[in-house]
Amino acid sequence: MESVELVLTVKSVHRSVGWYCNFLGFTAGFLNEESGEENSLNYAVLRNGNAGIHLGLERDMGVLAGNGRCNFVTRQFDELHKRAVNANATFHVDLGEIPSGARSFGIRDPDGNILTFVETR
Repeated sequence: MESVELVLTVKSVHRSVGWYCNFLGFTAGFLNEESGEENSLNYAVLRNGNAGIHLGLERDMGVLAGNGRCNFVTRQFDELHKRAVNANATFHVDLGEIPSGARSFGIRDPDGNILTFVETR
């Protein structure tokens, strides 16, 4: 295997693309729109370095939005934690240390998907 890319189910791909790009620094590599109508964006592939996230629209995915979980290992740990605090993000795990000795914290995206950040050691 070369890599793994997670798929998260969201209620609005358009809103989620904005959040992941603005908040976490991802860029859109692929956007799929069904038509030119509002909220017709039904799938997106985002990238940030080696990390890839696919966002699928709840009505098409067969999974309720907000049931996804993922971990990010990052060198920008302090910056991301500061952004989360300043944005009043919903924390599901406060800043702390995991058994390996690395620091971690966890937040929820706008749909409730759980994102955990772990400091590169």
